[in-house]
Amino acid sequence: MHNIFEQKTFIITGATSGIGKATALEALLHNANVSVVARREKELKEIFSPFPRAEIIPADITNDNDRNRIVEKTLSRFGGIDVLINAAGIIGMGSIENTTMDNWDTMLDVNLRSLFRLTQLALPSLLDRKGNIVNTMQINSLDIHFP
Repeated sequence: MHNIFEQKTFIITGATSGIGKATALEALLHNANVSVVARREKELKEIFSPFPRAEIIPADITNDNDRNRIVEKTLSRFGGIDVLINAAGIIGMGSIENTTMDNWDTMLDVNLRSLFRLTQLALPSLLDRKGNIVNTMQINSLDIHFP
């Protein structure tokens, strides 16, 4: 059976938990090259150090320099990007009455702006290699009923 991940290069954000972690491990087990990205360096190393095809990149995806470094390190080590998986995200807890504008801006920055900018940076290589982009989203909802 042909392994579609073999020799493909992934960038996966949010790699220390949830969908990001599970996807990164699965790709590595299928011989993909994977740049694993998350803020928590210790956890990245604990999870991914055993995998020689993992490029461990501790980074804050809301930071321009970190986003540039993610793409540059991936291109430098693996020569291109085939798949970008934007799995990093945060869920804001609270209601419209008690969510501050700072909290709202942080959610937008992590869940939307950084995803958009990282995609822009990876796009030239993704287009060249006819790659793929996968965006995951955090879901949090609250039913509000007015009397």
